[in-house]
Amino acid sequence: MKITLDTKYRTGRRTYLYLLIKYCWWIVALGIAFAYLAFQIYFGSLNAFVTQFLASNPSWYVDTGMVTQWSLLISIAFFVVAYLGVSVEYRKYSFHVDDHAFHLRRGLFRVQEITIPYAQISNVHIEQPYHWRLLGLAQLDITISSSNDSFHSKKKRDFLIPCIDKPIARALSRFLIEEASGYDDDDDDEEYDDEDDGEDIEIDSGTVAARNGR
Repeated sequence: MKITLDTKYRTGRRTYLYLLIKYCWWIVALGIAFAYLAFQIYFGSLNAFVTQFLASNPSWYVDTGMVTQWSLLISIAFFVVAYLGVSVEYRKYSFHVDDHAFHLRRGLFRVQEITIPYAQISNVHIEQPYHWRLLGLAQLDITISSSNDSFHSKKKRDFLIPCIDKPIARALSRFLIEEASGYDDDDDDEEYDDEDDGEDIEIDSGTVAARNGR
C-alpha cells in the first residue's frame, strides 16, 4: 500500500470488523437469532408447532408466513442498528496528507482537527497488542521534535490513532518518516548556504578595507 497526497483515508476494513465485534456483537447475535428463528418457523422444526398454534387461534388473523416476515424484519432491524452504530464509531477517525503536513480528524459530533508539520515529526510509533496480531490491527502515535512525549496530551494514555489496520499504519509511518527526513535535509542545506554567505561577506569586507588602506 502507498499513501498518496490529498487522499482521505480511514482506519481500514479490519478495524471496522473489530469495532463491530467489540461494540455490537450482541446486536448482531440477536439479528442472527431472529433470522434463524424465521428459517425454523417457515422451513424447519417449528413450522408444524407454529401452524397448529395459530390454527387454534383463528381470531388473530395471523398465519405462519406473517410470523416469518415479522421475524425477518426484526432481524434486519438489528443488523441495521449494528451497522449504523459501528459506522458512527468508525467515522470518528480519518486522515490525509499534503505537501507540508499530516492532518488528522477525530470525532463526529465534537470534531478535533490535528495538523502536524513534517518538519516537527521525529518518530512514528506503532504498537500491536498480542491479541491484535491475528486480526492485523495496530495502534499509531507520533512523536514531535519539540516534545519528549508523544503528540497526545500527557494526561491521556490513548494513542493518536487507537485502532488502525496494520498495513495502513506501516504505509503511513513510512511516508511520514520519509517526508520528515526530507525536511531535515533541507534544513541542513539552508544552514550550509548561510555559512557560505557569511564567508562571502567577510571576504568582501576585507577587500573593501584593503582598498581603503590604499
